[in-house]
Amino acid sequence: MKRILIFIIALVPIFAFAKRPKNVRLVMTKPIYNEQCVYNDWGAVISFEWNDYKNYGVTVSIKNETDSRIYVEWGNARIEDETICFENDNSLTYRDKKEDEVIHAGSTCERFIARQSEFEIDGREFFYMNMIKRYGDSGERDIIIPIRFEDKTIDYKFSLKVIADTE
Repeated sequence: MKRILIFIIALVPIFAFAKRPKNVRLVMTKPIYNEQCVYNDWGAVISFEWNDYKNYGVTVSIKNETDSRIYVEWGNARIEDETICFENDNSLTYRDKKEDEVIHAGSTCERFIARQSEFEIDGREFFYMNMIKRYGDSGERDIIIPIRFEDKTIDYKFSLKVIADTE
């Protein structure tokens, strides 16, 4: 018992002084490299935001800059080829098909999204993998967001990289 206690006390300084990131940021790498994570396309401005407290997903903001309605097809949106769930989903609703969301002209829609598998495991698997927080590595995730305009649907494909600076 005494040996176990000494072993635990010896490990405390190791964990206390482990490398922790001072700054975690999100960078868009595809379709264009953009450190602000904003993509401006025909009629839609799509941006992504990192929240350090909810590190198992990202906040997506979509602004309609057309003169008519657009529809975000959340049921077909994907993160790493997995369907998505919203922040307000619970263990009963996370598998439900997501309804299309209407964004009127000049309006903005903002949603926190995560992979559906986040609800299927105990605890949240980090969006950017656990190792980044520890070792300052970076993780990259692919996100597809389909948006329907009047006569066509465009699948917007993004690659987002999370960078953790430890210095």
